[in-house]
Amino acid sequence: MIGISRGAESNEEEQRDVSIHLTPTELADEMKMKRRDVLFKCQEMGVPIFNGRIDKTLFASSLRRFTEQTQRARTA
Repeated sequence: MIGISRGAESNEEEQRDVSIHLTPTELADEMKMKRRDVLFKCQEMGVPIFNGRIDKTLFASSLRRFTEQTQRARTA
């Protein structure tokens, strides 16, 4: 039948795949950082800010990778 929803499981999967765009303040709260540090890290890592919002997933993965690279450079 046309128009039948796919069920709760499909909706949950779709929601997990959707990127989450947050303001710098919201992202700072979630990442337990200061707002200015979030903005500085975005600039440092090249994470774009579109319409005053930052992709949480991109920021978190970039921060993880950036931290790992920094730690490797210190030990080398």
